[in-house]
Amino acid sequence: MRHVYVDMDDVLSQTALAFTRLLEEAFDKRVTLEEIESFDLSVSFGLTPEELDRFMAEAHRPERLIEIEPMAGAIEVLQRWHDEGRRIDVLTGRPP
Repeated sequence: MRHVYVDMDDVLSQTALAFTRLLEEAFDKRVTLEEIESFDLSVSFGLTPEELDRFMAEAHRPERLIEIEPMAGAIEVLQRWHDEGRRIDVLTGRPP
């Protein structure tokens, strides 16, 4: 059996896009995908530590997480791998 590890953020789901939308909605700040140059969102989004805490709390609400769209083709690839008998583990730094 072939084992496949897949990351959740921006591999299976459009996390960065969802985060830029949340940033605009919650903080009235606009950052394009092309402007994100660091995994440190306080740097990429220009947030203070307190703002980052608020942002991350909001971004990890179950209602928010379920709204993040899948990447184009991700569901079909996962289904194909499953059908081929591959073991698929999703990796993420997100809370369980």
